[in-house]
Amino acid sequence: MDKDELRKIILQERKNIEDKENKDAYICQKIISSIHFMNSKTIAFYMAKDGEADIITATIEAWKSGKTVVLPKIINNELNFVLYQQGDTLLRGKFNILEPKENIIVPPGDIDLFIIPGLAFDEKYHRLGYGKGYYDRYLKNVNAYKIGVCYKKFLFKEIPYNQNDVLMDEILTE
Repeated sequence: MDKDELRKIILQERKNIEDKENKDAYICQKIISSIHFMNSKTIAFYMAKDGEADIITATIEAWKSGKTVVLPKIINNELNFVLYQQGDTLLRGKFNILEPKENIIVPPGDIDLFIIPGLAFDEKYHRLGYGKGYYDRYLKNVNAYKIGVCYKKFLFKEIPYNQNDVLMDEILTE
């Protein structure tokens, strides 16, 4: 099965995740109890879309802990991570993903931890994204710790990958 076929299947299956709210809460708890979360000053989160694990609770906990929160934003057709403070306005971006209105870009070297969504991951830390390559291009020269997030159902023994795919350091599921 190739990447495009697998994407279609997962997008369909993700619409029917049972007990999503509890699974999301459990994933958030795993994130905030992670040593990498505790030791990070600046953390890149994401805003969930299309059935992704919703990690907003972990984002709120980061603010409560005095951490700097950044979110992905497409600017000039490139992925950037921009400052996201409590109360900031979020607007729908290029792929209908909520992004901060402001463009206060945080350099990659200033981000300690990335929490990264994926359609699927595998046991070798490969990530299957949406096929546009934004995260892979951004992360290829980033040394920060990378945690991939998905539901257990979408963690496979092996998924299709290529040499441009950036490996995660850890995968969290419910």
